[in-house]
Amino acid sequence: MKARALLFVASLLSAMPLMGAGEEVPPGLLQGLSSEEFSVREKSQVDLLVWAREKPEIRAKVLFHLSIHADPEIRKRSAVILRELSDEDYLSDGQGYVGIMMTEEVLNAGPDGRAGAGMRINRVMKGSPADLAGLKFGDLIVALDGKTWHEPGAINVFMETVAGKKPLMDVVLTIRRDAAEPIEIKVKLGKRPISELQNALGSIEMMDRQAKDEHYRKWLKRQNLAQD
Repeated sequence: MKARALLFVASLLSAMPLMGAGEEVPPGLLQGLSSEEFSVREKSQVDLLVWAREKPEIRAKVLFHLSIHADPEIRKRSAVILRELSDEDYLSDGQGYVGIMMTEEVLNAGPDGRAGAGMRINRVMKGSPADLAGLKFGDLIVALDGKTWHEPGAINVFMETVAGKKPLMDVVLTIRRDAAEPIEIKVKLGKRPISELQNALGSIEMMDRQAKDEHYRKWLKRQNLAQD
C-alpha cells in the first residue's frame, strides 16, 4: 500500500511544476538533473543545492518531494542534496573538535629565554579531522593559529580554544615532527561528539555518521516529513 501511494505521488509530481510557498523550482534545474550529459547533471545538482540554501523555509519539503520523483536521476540527486542540507544543519550548532588525545610537555627555553609548553599527540582518532588533515602519533603541537603557550595548563587552553570555535572552521596547528623544522597543518574542525563517544575506541567517522543519521531523522520529523 505504501509503495503504491509513493508511486502515485511521484507520478503527480512529475506531471506538474514543483512549487513551495509560492515559488517554483527553476525548471532548468530539474531538466538538468535528468540530462543525458553527466556534466550537466553534476552542475545542476550543485545549482539546486545553492538554490536550496537560499530557501530555508521551503527547501526540505521541496527536496523531500523531489526525492520521490518519477525520474530516478532526479530522485537520487535530490535525496543527496536533502541529506547534505541536514548534515549542514547538524554541523551548524556545536563545538569545534580536532580528534586527538594528548599530554602536555614542557619545552626548552627559546631565543627569548622563556620556556614553552606543547601538546604531544598520543592518539589520532580514526576518521577525525586530525586524521584527515594528516596529524600523526608523536607529533608535538607548539602553536594554534600562531599562538604559543608559556604557562602550565596549556592543554586546557588549547581544548577550550578549539571548543570555542564552530565546526567546519579552519585552524592552523604548528607541529614538530621528528627532528625536522616545525610545519603548519590546516585542520578543518569537526563537531565535538558527546563524551561517551569521544572516549570510545571505535571510529569517530562511524560514530559521526550515526549521529548524522539520527539528526536526519529528527530533522525531517521537525518539518513534518517522514523518511521513506
